[in-house]
Amino acid sequence: MPTYSFYIISNAVLSYNGATGEFDLSANYDHTAHRLRVDVTDDDTFMDATGDSNQTAMIYDMDGNLVDSGLITVPYFAEISTPDTEYLDRIEVDGIHYGYLPSTDLTSGESYPVTDSGNLGFDHTYFEDNSVPCFAPDTLISTDRGEVPVQQIKHGDCVLTLDHGYQPVAWVGRWRVPWPILLTSSRHWPVTIATSGRSNGRTLTVSAAHQVLLRDPWFDLHNGTHEVLCRSGLLAQPHLPMLGKAMIWHLILLPQHEIICANGHWTESLFAGGTLFSELTQQMQLEARAHCGDGHRYPARPILHGYEAKVFFAKGATTRAHCYA
Repeated sequence: MPTYSFYIISNAVLSYNGATGEFDLSANYDHTAHRLRVDVTDDDTFMDATGDSNQTAMIYDMDGNLVDSGLITVPYFAEISTPDTEYLDRIEVDGIHYGYLPSTDLTSGESYPVTDSGNLGFDHTYFEDNSVPCFAPDTLISTDRGEVPVQQIKHGDCVLTLDHGYQPVAWVGRWRVPWPILLTSSRHWPVTIATSGRSNGRTLTVSAAHQVLLRDPWFDLHNGTHEVLCRSGLLAQPHLPMLGKAMIWHLILLPQHEIICANGHWTESLFAGGTLFSELTQQMQLEARAHCGDGHRYPARPILHGYEAKVFFAKGATTRAHCYA
């Protein structure tokens, strides 16, 4: 039976306040301690709200200790205002409540008014796509002060690069891709890159247009180098986000295009010379260009064409070629 994994925020730090009609996220929320990993085993691809006999889960704390196992249910969801309309799904195992899966970033110390609630099942990919450590929140970026959640990276922070050691961040951005654009293009849909022992068992979720590093002697014959950048959407299947939901991506721009380490995976920083950059809002482009100088004339590695990727992946070498720190 297929297994699906996602992370939730513990109800020890995220709770409903009946007096105010709001969900409160503690100011002490720590993503390294207050999340739980939920591994689901099911004989179909649908998460039944009230459960079925084959829909079971094992819950682990952030140290990998088993907390509980049993029948998993999602008895209800709450519609919250962020101020956009987003959702919190209540996760229970054998009737015991353990936490919530949010459909968007939540900020420590903030409260979120409940505007509606209900009961509805979803495909398992919905829970994986909205897992708390997705690219927008809590993806860990390697810096000179250790691994830092991407949303905490600031201008001037020094990020580890594959080619030039630690480099200062020139600009950071938070890009909201609205639902109408997602309907017309899968370039901004989320893609989850598989885990490896070398990535300490961590997946990496990025947009389908985001480039990751591949390394294989085969590329020498076609690209003149054994390392190339490849769109993540060619590595794994993109998933359409929840109906009506916008996607939020965090962007890191360095003085030149670089290969950086995210969740133990080598992937690209924002490339001001790429097509993805041209899709940002005009204001974001102006802000970024004011900081990037002339270091974005060429990408950090040759970019693999779609037809080349098709030939290469036909060899079945995707996992071996993917680069981990």
